[in-house]
Amino acid sequence: MTPVIRSRLSTAAVLSAVALALPTLAQGDALAQSSAVPNPVPALLGGAESAVPPAGDRLSDLAFDSRDALPKLQPTTAQKRAVARIAGAAVTWNRSGTPRTIAVDGGALTGPQSGDPLAIAKGWLRQNSAAFGLSTADMSALGVERNHELPGVEARVLSFSQTFGGVSAGIGGILTVLVDRDGRVVSYSGDPVRSSALTGSFVLSAADALTSVIDALVPKSGFRAKATGEVMGGYEVFGGSTLGPTQFVRKIAFPTAAGGRAAYAVLAIKG
Repeated sequence: MTPVIRSRLSTAAVLSAVALALPTLAQGDALAQSSAVPNPVPALLGGAESAVPPAGDRLSDLAFDSRDALPKLQPTTAQKRAVARIAGAAVTWNRSGTPRTIAVDGGALTGPQSGDPLAIAKGWLRQNSAAFGLSTADMSALGVERNHELPGVEARVLSFSQTFGGVSAGIGGILTVLVDRDGRVVSYSGDPVRSSALTGSFVLSAADALTSVIDALVPKSGFRAKATGEVMGGYEVFGGSTLGPTQFVRKIAFPTAAGGRAAYAVLAIKG
């Protein structure tokens, strides 16, 4: 069933502090939101404000996360050995047994490199895939969620999402790498899982998922989803409900220790 500047040293220290202060990025969608998202339409859908960004710090805002009740996983011996090979790196761990943060106090994880920061970040993830309990193929399959300059510190933030059977992660499964102007990987933060398998299947249609969410938010509304045929920001667009004129749905994989569970992200936009 589908669930609904400064010296080189001081610069590195500043960037490390900024990177570790960044929230662990996660898809800011809800499988079945218990409250509607107010207008305006989010920026990922072409709006002026980012009410629900494609990758944002939403995990701490969840009223309920079923994964909190699951046993905490420990990193494997192979992962610990892989992390130990990153000179000077300190690591913290997620409940899923993957690195939450990797950084070097007052320094960087690599030396200077030339080239595109995106390629540098992804190359570092592939090179250190064993630290995450993932394969180089898993890292190569990552989707790009965010690629932007960090104001004031001349560094670039690169955020990637895990994919499960070709479906992008939602509410977790994000890996973020900070690359400075000299091409050094300064730090990493994220919340991936160790399995890239897609579990379950999309038994419900997108319209069924939306109808289920609206019925939960507005009981006995009689709403029935009607697709417009339009796609915005990867979301299927549906005609309005009692909440507002336009609603959005897309397939996601909900990251768990067993892999990404087939699910839908529903944006119930309140008019």
